[in-house]
Amino acid sequence: MFTKLKLQIIFGVIVVAVGIFVSRYLNNHSFVSDKFIKKKTDSIATLKKAIVLKDSLLFDCNQTSDVSTQQIREAQIVIAELNKQVKQAKSNCTQANEAIAHYEANDLIRYFVYDKRGLFNKGCYIEIFQKPVNICK
Repeated sequence: MFTKLKLQIIFGVIVVAVGIFVSRYLNNHSFVSDKFIKKKTDSIATLKKAIVLKDSLLFDCNQTSDVSTQQIREAQIVIAELNKQVKQAKSNCTQANEAIAHYEANDLIRYFVYDKRGLFNKGCYIEIFQKPVNICK
């Protein structure tokens, strides 16, 4: 029995020694080759650079989008103001046309035409009592 115990102790010491040797070897060495590790490290660094570049591009796109959104809001405000001015101008035009029609219907308009030979050949306006054919000239 004592020899069996000695054999087990010796076997245990050998197993512990082999275990320590193997664990130290595995801590210092790898089953993966150094070339493979370097290739993966390089690819990770390249991908990190690509991620940083795409992240900066995304940030630029977001800023451009924010600026564009602000410009769209400002353009909509300007368009609304211009539409308001157009409606006011149409209203004023309608009101002026109605006033002119009222003045013509009640003979309240006086018509003047330009006479080139009037007032000592210098030209002046003279009143006529009928509406001219072409009022713009």
